[in-house]
Amino acid sequence: MEQAPFMVKKNNYIVPSEKYSKEYLFAICGANEEKNALMVDSLRKNELPIIDHEVRILEIGPGSGESIRRLDSIIRESPLGYPVQLVSLDLFDNDELASRGPRVRMLEDCSHVVAGKAQKLPFGNETFSGINISAVLHEVYSYGGGLQEVRKALREMTRVLIPNGIVCYRDIFAPNRDFFQHSDQLYKNPTWVAFLKHFLPDFLTQSVTPYTNKQEAIRFYQSIDGDEKLREWKDVQTHLSVRVDAPLGLQREIQRHYLTLREFLVSCGVLGIKMTDPRWKGAIYANQPTVIRLIGQDKLAEQLLQAIGKRSKGTRGYETQGSLLFDKTIDVLMYRFFGDIDEGNEKAKEYFSTWQEREGKENYIYLGIADFLVEVARQSLLQSKREFVLLPAAPRDIKIVPRHSYQTYLSTVIETPFFEGKQMIKFKKYPMEDVGIMIENLISALRDYIWLGERKNEALSSLHMMLTESDRARK
Repeated sequence: MEQAPFMVKKNNYIVPSEKYSKEYLFAICGANEEKNALMVDSLRKNELPIIDHEVRILEIGPGSGESIRRLDSIIRESPLGYPVQLVSLDLFDNDELASRGPRVRMLEDCSHVVAGKAQKLPFGNETFSGINISAVLHEVYSYGGGLQEVRKALREMTRVLIPNGIVCYRDIFAPNRDFFQHSDQLYKNPTWVAFLKHFLPDFLTQSVTPYTNKQEAIRFYQSIDGDEKLREWKDVQTHLSVRVDAPLGLQREIQRHYLTLREFLVSCGVLGIKMTDPRWKGAIYANQPTVIRLIGQDKLAEQLLQAIGKRSKGTRGYETQGSLLFDKTIDVLMYRFFGDIDEGNEKAKEYFSTWQEREGKENYIYLGIADFLVEVARQSLLQSKREFVLLPAAPRDIKIVPRHSYQTYLSTVIETPFFEGKQMIKFKKYPMEDVGIMIENLISALRDYIWLGERKNEALSSLHMMLTESDRARK
């Protein structure tokens, strides 16, 4: 999370300035209850060990602060019988801390605020009862320098966590497959084709993705007059479907980045409309009515809203039934947005550049759940010299949270869309002396867990061998 553009409101729009404004963070963030759901569950079950008569929880990367504020509110409303100290850690610069800017003040209302990074936590050994880390490790991967930096963060979390402490992890769902295996994907929607033309060149040359500077591994096929041929990217026409042959991991990145751009543009109001009741996020609301508000004097947006819904009394909004109508409207408006960029519209270019600098270079996909379980165990064993290991207690501590409305939409625009959602895991720092008796039961239970995918057998065999050897070495 390096210094990047900030967003401030101006004439109903958000424009670039500095990264951490409330407006920008709220434009890209959501699902605040989900961000600390596992930690709230641990608190309510009294799973967090007490240190010097209190429970200490570290939130790494608090973002807008809504997640830790919710945690603080729950603690205040439902006393647990012991004090709970909350600590927020983020990449604050010295000026931001010294001047106590708006974000720092908001975090200070509910937590102790500390500057630092996940790869080098500024705390002593065994300082915390629990650690909450939501949507952070993909940023460590993207801005810190790849998988080696993620490993450092895993070792650091192991170090500062007390024995039997809890780590609650959440991030973008990643396919449990070989990311470099090539796959074909047919992009049928003109808006997606336009997105590819604007997104891929910068992503492939300036991000830390493993596919960087490997454009030769990507091929584009387009059928013109019934004849499908390999096309130079500059010759691809946006009004026609395009078939892309590329590494599976890159296909997943394309899908995820399109959705983040869409959310950003809608939240900023740049497309001329906004949802006033975004109930579709993360729940089964694809057929529920919602009100879409018109922003400014956008004739195209108004015509589209008139076609899909009825005027909501006393507002500038239109009530529509079902998210797919909204999705189709957004696609049309985004296609216009990309056309504005091509025509040199400075405002459209500025918005896209802002998203590109903050989100468009991130690599969301680093490890699927199966490989992540192995990596967490390996790094925790390395850090503790085989005395402790971070593991989920059982498959129930691994949760996949789908985005139903996204999935419904994706099935209409992509031939074989990836699953869209979040992967969440609750880890416990087990002493190795306690692990020996649970190894077989845990591995057996995980083999029946469907979300580990095609990497399951190889990953679990590796995990089993690692735990068995460490247990044998301890004895």
